Amino acid sequence: MATTSLRFDDRLEVASNFIPWKARITLLLKENVLWDFTNTVAIPPTDPAELVIHQQKGMKAMRIILDGVKDHLIPHLFEKMSTRKMFVALTNHFHGDNTNRKMVLRDKLKTIKITKSDTMTSYLTGSFRYMISLQ
Repeated sequence: MATTSLRFDDRLEVASNFIPWKARITLLLKENVLWDFTNTVAIPPTDPAELVIHQQKGMKAMRIILDGVKDHLIPHLFEKMSTRKMFVALTNHFHGDNTNRKMVLRDKLKTIKITKSDTMTSYLTGSFRYMISLQ
């Protein structure tokens, strides 16, 4: 029997854990045979019995995504009416190509200065940690 949720520590919170979260949630949806609801626009069947099953699978996929994010992200997803729209909203929010953010990070990197007490290793490690914390 497939699992339907992530561990609390693996839930999406910030941009720094988006890539591992995306891999885990994709695997979880594929394991539950629900990836088609996220990857493509799922067309509902015309048969009433199949429509009920289709809707149940769609709700289960939406619940997996909602269970996979921290509470502060739920308002971004609450009004989305499909799993695909939820997944795209999260992808755009955390993995979008934001040129302005890149320019700000580049300027911040240029202003970081090495002190006399820093070794090259500690300087580069500290700069890297600083840049990660800005994202």
